[in-house]
Amino acid sequence: MFLWCPLQVNSDKVYWQRQSDGSFKIVYIEEKAIGHLISTKAVGSYKREDVTSLYKHPEGSEEERKAVETAAKHGTKAHIYKNREWGEDISMTVDTQEAYTGQDITLRVHVKNKNNMPRNVSLNLFVAVMYYTGVTASPFKKEQRQVQIPANGTQTVPMLISYAEYKPHLVDQGAMKLSISGKVAETNQVLAKEHTFRLRTPDLTLTLLSPAIVGQEAQVQIVFKNPLPVTLTDAIFHMEGSGLSTPQTMTVGNIGPHQTVKMRQSFTPLRPGRRQLVASLDSPQLSQVHGVLTVDVAPGPTWGHEGSPAPSRASAGLTRDSPGRQPTNRSSPANARASPNAHGSPAGGRRERTGRPV
Repeated sequence: MFLWCPLQVNSDKVYWQRQSDGSFKIVYIEEKAIGHLISTKAVGSYKREDVTSLYKHPEGSEEERKAVETAAKHGTKAHIYKNREWGEDISMTVDTQEAYTGQDITLRVHVKNKNNMPRNVSLNLFVAVMYYTGVTASPFKKEQRQVQIPANGTQTVPMLISYAEYKPHLVDQGAMKLSISGKVAETNQVLAKEHTFRLRTPDLTLTLLSPAIVGQEAQVQIVFKNPLPVTLTDAIFHMEGSGLSTPQTMTVGNIGPHQTVKMRQSFTPLRPGRRQLVASLDSPQLSQVHGVLTVDVAPGPTWGHEGSPAPSRASAGLTRDSPGRQPTNRSSPANARASPNAHGSPAGGRRERTGRPV
């Protein structure tokens, strides 16, 4: 059994092994596993800005090592960096070939021998799905490998996970974890490694088909290709955008295996400026599918230069057929006073005079 303990951003991953008497023993410390790609949104754009250097010294530098070990001395396990009892002749790295949901996954474990003598290593590999909390389910795939590594050489151990194997276990986010444990026959060095990876989902492609102007209907085309070898049932598209459109739902129904769907949807921009139109797709077989389109909305004829509605008369927005307009009752004295005189100006409407004040 292996456990690891994170210590904030500037930290190491520590692997512990339970002994036969119930106690725990450190078998490996992974020094470069935590504190990468600390990010924020860039000013003025939607790009990622790396701010790792604002939070920690460069990984592996003398200042970074000193900061971690100093923090450990003030913790509950100050002995972690004292009297290391494990060798480091053998090291492991893992890389994952990028894969979309529905495709097979290829993992590669690279085992490197730093000694001048060959080494024989036994490896146990476990793969499990991982929830957004970081908790993993029970492993759904297990393999055991015996690997012989030449002196000062590297041996690559491939592992294939087919769609049929992970499909029944896949959860939201599409995240998984590979856990590796092993032992070197010649030195009894204990090996441990964890590697998390995530399956990608296809993007929705959004294309604006007409200019976006406040108050005028515009059209957008949404294109989606089903990446799965199975039919998506009860597929639903959602679309919305602040200042662009109220939430809309479009029911598509079934989408066949590897089928491409194209659809058009109308929306009426509400405010000018640069806006984001967001679309998503949901179905029982596939979720977490999104698409984003940046739309520059031009002001409409009723909008001022400052991005606010231009002042209008009280009758603005009413048409001849508007049900909100009441017929004029010519026999009413009140209406008679407000009716135009022979010169075309209201009898009691001094506020609308344009000539010299009386």
